[in-house]
Amino acid sequence: MNQKILSRFLSNTHCYQCGLPLEDAEVTFLFRASVASIIHVRCEHCGAETLATLSVSGHQVTDIQTDLTSSELKRFFASEPISVDDVLDIYELIQKKDLWQLLKQKREKFSGKKSKSSAGEDTFLRSSLKEEKLPSR
Repeated sequence: MNQKILSRFLSNTHCYQCGLPLEDAEVTFLFRASVASIIHVRCEHCGAETLATLSVSGHQVTDIQTDLTSSELKRFFASEPISVDDVLDIYELIQKKDLWQLLKQKREKFSGKKSKSSAGEDTFLRSSLKEEKLPSR
């Protein structure tokens, strides 16, 4: 990706959170191709993080607010696609175990701590999720 296009993008783009220009932002390239790049931009002033797509022509810039760090995004981009077998494995697992408990166990595994949520909090969150209705097709 041409440095001139990147500089122009950063000088013409403002942080979605603090409104200041992103000229001195921390930039990590996540994906590069001959016609476009996907970058992770971290605002120097407030730390807000954004994904952006830059085209070689410089005319098309799309930014996406995110709370993921550049290292988390790199890991995501490098991961294998989800297969049909993966989907079936998850389906079978949630038929046997409570999805809420599985998510809680996964969070505890990654954080290394037991969840401090109470049974009442779990019940409240579960009932909140059940109350959400999907739009009809």
